[in-house]
Amino acid sequence: MDELSDLDLMLQSYTEVSRQEEFAEEVLAPPPPPEADAPSLSETLRTLSPLPPNALFLGLARDGLPILLNLDDPLPGPILAAGDSASGKTTFLRGVARAAEALHPSSLIQYVVLTSKPEEWQAHDEGHNAGIYKIGEPNAAELLQALEKWARENRGGEQHVLLFVDDLDALLQADDAAAQNSLRWLFLRGTNRRVWTFVAWGAERIGEQKDWLSAFRTRVFGAVKDEETARLLAGISALDGLSAGEFAIREEERLLKFEFPIFE
Repeated sequence: MDELSDLDLMLQSYTEVSRQEEFAEEVLAPPPPPEADAPSLSETLRTLSPLPPNALFLGLARDGLPILLNLDDPLPGPILAAGDSASGKTTFLRGVARAAEALHPSSLIQYVVLTSKPEEWQAHDEGHNAGIYKIGEPNAAELLQALEKWARENRGGEQHVLLFVDDLDALLQADDAAAQNSLRWLFLRGTNRRVWTFVAWGAERIGEQKDWLSAFRTRVFGAVKDEETARLLAGISALDGLSAGEFAIREEERLLKFEFPIFE
């Protein structure tokens, strides 16, 4: 069987939003000029409504069509957001959380956050936000073990849990074997038990822990200037043409570029 692209993995259940036209001819096609009044997340979701009830909104492509993740299809596995410093990785993770808050009741989706900078997540909705944990502290490792236990026992029900790991490198540097074992299990089995993990990982450190890359079949790219690192991540070297806050998913030999609407 041919290997599925990242886009295939993420959108295979949503034929109604499959791309019918060709994308930009060049991988490095320049981005369109910014609009003076870019739409907010709430305006964007209102325009796109109704979306499938099991869809998680991940962004908006240049052609105006949404990038969606089917929460009932575990095939894509954990989602990696990788890029250089200030490329927008945390913005992407926070945007996904904001969209989940806007689109789904807390009875369907809740999320937890592991981050080295908890202050960047404090403004999020407490109804959906089940906790913000600082990487390196004991309760962060306990969270991963508790989440693994919940997932192992979760053989029914409709609730999904989103785990946002905002700075995978910091978590790996903590060198907690029990926490890393739980994380590996969640990467491998979590989506089959309704636990979706979204990971932000700085591209400059990926080469030092590249064995973890195999856990991610689905990868969202921010700007990466180093060609060797870009090839390690995406199999192509052209990731330096992305601007800050612009993301891409690989589709064969090209990149499907998208952005996340403005949110607070």
